[in-house]
Amino acid sequence: MQPENVLIFGISGVGKSTNCRRFTQRHPNCLYFSASELLSTTMNADREKLRKSSPHSILENQKLLGSAFNELRKIYPNRPALVDAHAIIYNDFNYVHIPTEVVRGLNPTALILLEAPSALVASRRRAGHLQRPKRTEQELEEEARLEKQATLRYADELSLPVEIGSTEFEDVLESLVPKLLKSPV
Repeated sequence: MQPENVLIFGISGVGKSTNCRRFTQRHPNCLYFSASELLSTTMNADREKLRKSSPHSILENQKLLGSAFNELRKIYPNRPALVDAHAIIYNDFNYVHIPTEVVRGLNPTALILLEAPSALVASRRRAGHLQRPKRTEQELEEEARLEKQATLRYADELSLPVEIGSTEFEDVLESLVPKLLKSPV
């Protein structure tokens, strides 16, 4: 049986990591992985440095993600996993669209897109501990539109179920993840 990997997409500051951590704290059988942390560890490089790379470098780096993730999954093959990821990476100059092949390499069984109003995302980005590029609400709306478009394209091209939820509501994953898993959490 293929391990269940639910990829969680959304723009930086929407609340992917927070919601994934909360969910896995309440459901310890479920694993949590951050694609950016995994890539940073694999490449022994700072996350922010990787994000600010050229579009070509970002795409080359993303190709390493699947093999690194799949090596980790061998440790706990029977436990469902949430993977916090990005469909679009903004490197301060360009939107870099992550190809479907990179997503396919993570062996997803389902996708979730997390959304929130741009004003809320902007507020979270200002208050958060991570360095994030300064973006207007309009720029965040455009990035969120591109993220949604890419996520829905992945679902279509990979024939995967997809759920969309708003992080305006606390613990949004409690209602979304169980719909997408065959195994109980």
